[in-house]
Amino acid sequence: MSTQCLNFVSYYPLIYHTLHKLQLPPHEDYLQDAYLVYAKCVKRYQSERCKFSTYFSYQLFYYYKSLKRKINISYTFVPTTFVVNDQLDEQLFWYDIYTNYGLTDFEKEILSLTLLHYTIEEIAHKIKSSPSTIKRKRNSIKNKLSEFN
Repeated sequence: MSTQCLNFVSYYPLIYHTLHKLQLPPHEDYLQDAYLVYAKCVKRYQSERCKFSTYFSYQLFYYYKSLKRKINISYTFVPTTFVVNDQLDEQLFWYDIYTNYGLTDFEKEILSLTLLHYTIEEIAHKIKSSPSTIKRKRNSIKNKLSEFN
């Protein structure tokens, strides 16, 4: 193994990022597949061509993409409860909410401003809407998010 190849566990964020990019749910089977791709990459890696992480991420992406095409996965998002413990997990968590919960652009804007600690009145003023509309849309967001829990 080359000195540039880290241990498999250190590539978990890259694996989860690739799964999210292809809209595949994080699952133990995909992690096992990633290990097989990792083992193959370690054997075939040539350090003079690129970094190992780049090589591994491309190989993993194309493996998952072909797997998805072969078994014709129709993706339905099923969120899991987890503790956000680093910045990448938090980004992936919010990415899932923004892309998989069926929020409208208006609701996404309200959610973003709410997460930035704007008050209802400030949000209403900023997007030129009434406070009652903001309250109603925040309630709609809450209902959409609670459907999955």
